[in-house]
Amino acid sequence: LPAALLVTQPFYPPPAPCPCPTNIMPKEVPMKTAICYYSRHHGNTLKVLEAMAEAADIDLIDVTSRMAAHLPQYDRIGFASGIYYSKFHPTVIDYAERYLPQGKEVFFVATHGSKSCPEKYFSAIRQVTEEKGCPILGAFSCCGYDTFGPFKLIGGMAKGHPDAADLQNARSFIQAL
Repeated sequence: LPAALLVTQPFYPPPAPCPCPTNIMPKEVPMKTAICYYSRHHGNTLKVLEAMAEAADIDLIDVTSRMAAHLPQYDRIGFASGIYYSKFHPTVIDYAERYLPQGKEVFFVATHGSKSCPEKYFSAIRQVTEEKGCPILGAFSCCGYDTFGPFKLIGGMAKGHPDAADLQNARSFIQAL
């Protein structure tokens, strides 16, 4: 070929770089979470749940509200109660039996007057969730002022709880799920 026909540069300019950023990652969609709870007496459980709701997007469902449950819309479901005679309140257990969909991720929250939280506190709610094939993500518990039953005679147990440290631990728990 004659030298005049040799082209060392392309006929067309190279395409301009794409103006779109290439490092955009899809946003992580947060898990939709509900906590079904019973909180009476001193409102300890609700105090803990409100602290959790400050730290994460959670719908709180009072199991005594008589509202229809729409739990299938949630990715994970918590069950929360004060401890009454070493177990979750029966209203929470009944609610889980009726409305918890099969296979949903679950977790538990409990407030209690004792200094320790034995596994037996969670046994009834754990049984219901296991029967429905629900993976258990974990459990949170803390002390709560307790004047239920015989504790009233001695002025109660766990006065001042849940305290600021308990509420911070609750926030950390829900954020770690």
